[in-house]
Amino acid sequence: MLSQEKLNELLFPHTKVREIQAELILDVEKTIANKQSIVMHAPTGLGKTASTLPIALSYAIKNKLTVFFLTSRHTQHKIAIDTLREIKNKHNINFNVADIIGKKWMCLQPNAHKMYSSEFSQFCKSVVEDGTCEYYVNARNKNYSLTTEAKNVDNQLEIMSPVSTEQVIDVCKLAKLCPYEIAIQQARKAKVIIADYNYVFNPSIQKTFFNKAGIKLEDTIVIVDEAHNLPVRIRDSMTQKLSTFLLARAIAEAKKYQYNETAELLEKLHAVVVELGNEVRRDDDFIKSNRGQGKDIGQANVASQANIAGFDEFVSGDKVGSGIENKEMNNHQEIKNNKISANEITSNNSLHDKKFTAESLLTKQKFVEMVEEFKDYKELLLDLEFIATDVLMKQKQSFISIVHEFFEAWKGEDVGFARILTKSYSKNGINISIAYRCLDPALVTAPIFAGLHSSILMSGTLNPTSMYVDVLGLQKNTIVSDNQNNQGAQDSPKEAVEKTYPNPFPKINRLSLIVPETTTKFTQRNDLQFQKIAAICIEIINSVPGNSAVFFPSYYIRDVVYQNLAASIKKTFINEMPNLTKQEKIELLEKFKSYSVTEKGAVLLGVSTGSFSEGIDLPGDLLKCVVVVGLPLSKPDLETTELIRYYDVKFKRGWDYGYIFPAFNKCIQTAGRCIRSETDRGVIVFLDERFTWANYYKCFPKDWKIEITRDYISKIRQFFEKN
Repeated sequence: MLSQEKLNELLFPHTKVREIQAELILDVEKTIANKQSIVMHAPTGLGKTASTLPIALSYAIKNKLTVFFLTSRHTQHKIAIDTLREIKNKHNINFNVADIIGKKWMCLQPNAHKMYSSEFSQFCKSVVEDGTCEYYVNARNKNYSLTTEAKNVDNQLEIMSPVSTEQVIDVCKLAKLCPYEIAIQQARKAKVIIADYNYVFNPSIQKTFFNKAGIKLEDTIVIVDEAHNLPVRIRDSMTQKLSTFLLARAIAEAKKYQYNETAELLEKLHAVVVELGNEVRRDDDFIKSNRGQGKDIGQANVASQANIAGFDEFVSGDKVGSGIENKEMNNHQEIKNNKISANEITSNNSLHDKKFTAESLLTKQKFVEMVEEFKDYKELLLDLEFIATDVLMKQKQSFISIVHEFFEAWKGEDVGFARILTKSYSKNGINISIAYRCLDPALVTAPIFAGLHSSILMSGTLNPTSMYVDVLGLQKNTIVSDNQNNQGAQDSPKEAVEKTYPNPFPKINRLSLIVPETTTKFTQRNDLQFQKIAAICIEIINSVPGNSAVFFPSYYIRDVVYQNLAASIKKTFINEMPNLTKQEKIELLEKFKSYSVTEKGAVLLGVSTGSFSEGIDLPGDLLKCVVVVGLPLSKPDLETTELIRYYDVKFKRGWDYGYIFPAFNKCIQTAGRCIRSETDRGVIVFLDERFTWANYYKCFPKDWKIEITRDYISKIRQFFEKN
């Protein structure tokens, strides 16, 4: 156990520290001192922010470094600021803090937040260079020094520090100053910067921000909160897309401002995309006949096919685990030697949505050659950039700008990317799109992690840690297991440390069940299956004294099951809807919480990839039970199959890294909405027979006492009767 003197030295904000938390603190201290990275699977309740941020700060103060606390969640910004306030108050120490979010979300220009990021970047650059942004003009002199008014506001905020981004925006709004520029000034003096991932892991944003704030990568300690989200965030940020819908909008935009030559050029580009789309057929015979033929356009793929190299061998071979024996499984022997079938890869197919998608790989050269039949590629880029800049000055938003950004990216690297042509059929017609899709986040993250002083990646679902070391390009292989010291770390100062911490909550407070009675597997989706899922959910919900939440793999399945639920449950139903605004999400969550004080409670019906499967806290009696229905497996599209292929070539773990682990971690993240403190009690039910399969069952945290049972109702009732 750490002494009080040591805790004070490390600026720990609390008076007491738990045993597991002390272990985490020492691991972080050693990692930073050795200039390493640590990848931590740390379950809810360990106090990750309080166990990492103060330790990094204390080291940064002594060694003249800067700490970045990176998070995509607004609630974590607040937790970080509150923690820093506690440090200041408890240890009577003074340091500066900067809290910053995306630049466009801080902008005071009307409707700036409605722009695409690329559009906003060009718009901001234009109005600053032209001197037409009053907020920037009021904040900066021509030599980039602060104006007198800006200095006064900066000093005011420094006295108040740490302050939230919202407070900075409010103060700047009154003074008519650019909040981003004031935040930059705060960052120049800050020991801790709380920001979104992009400020470190988007190369262009990082370069601009670090230069303006006077920060060097090698003098930075980075803490990545909810780090399981980082790979997808990076891949998405590095992906560009062009579509016939986008080109039609760009054509209309060019005509609106009488750029007739540009409109003609865009019409020719539209025709090229349509021509490529016509080479992708809907019928399965076309897919089968062209499998492996090596056509210029690439391998064709329909969403109902799992057309990837080695797939047949995987299905019929021994790549899936051979079974698990566990005496605590009620002797059901449910862990089976099941293999993922061709139908399993299609389990999230959206044919029920009356939308059909055909896809094909496309080569860089083929598309460039088709464009250069009527326009030199370099001239195309120059023309589009010039027109886009002019349009942005007139209307703050430009589809031509997005088209330009795509063509600029298209001639990029092939390795680590997939070029995918998609033709979508729906009741609204046909849309053809081309995506330059990033598959490998390590292309961005590896050099950044290598350049940092040290980094801390933490989450309650970094499982397995080795996957994140691999896919993010961290250097291997110093592994610290439970109850094992980090030996030899100083001999390999840049190697990543992997650490898995046990759940700190009493095991008797949680009942975790697998109910292998149903499945959402695509080939078995029918009315009878949905009725059975509904019947089991009804039994479970009616056995829980209070609020329950049920999460489904898709909105479609949720809606079908709900039709069979509504008449049989007396509790109030609250349905999560797609694309909720921040305010709508807050209101819905507060409504759900309000029912926890009633005798019946309420039922939240959500989606495992939706708004409420992550980033919300429902402690105490706010949530008594979570039911995870099915597996939120990735869509069986070319992106998924290419990701599996890529990770198989690079790591020999394509199915695990590209398909199984990401889906299963979403299930664990969803289940984590229940049991948020050491006094919480609750039930977690995994409802799908596939959870008993070896290739999925192996993914459950080792310290979870999972029971496979068909006698779930009596177990749930007994659990709540005891408490």
